[in-house]
Amino acid sequence: MSEFGFRNLDSFPHLEILVLKAKSLNSWSSYDTNREFTNLVAIVCSKNNKDFERIKPILIKIASILNWPLIDEETDDGEENKILWTPGQ
Repeated sequence: MSEFGFRNLDSFPHLEILVLKAKSLNSWSSYDTNREFTNLVAIVCSKNNKDFERIKPILIKIASILNWPLIDEETDDGEENKILWTPGQ
């Protein structure tokens, strides 16, 4: 089974979700990914504040179902791995 990718329609704020198996935090795998071994959900979305505020509840819902934190890999200010939401919040 290959990577799973999901993308919304062009008429909505940009949102792309990739379900992956990562070898490490700095390396994504492009093979051997399946539902049993997924350990990373990578989300690329609009950085426009208005768009992001519309998308954020969806991202929090995904994170809460997985019981994983929601982390911004790198903010516009260069801050790496900023936690946006954690389980139990």
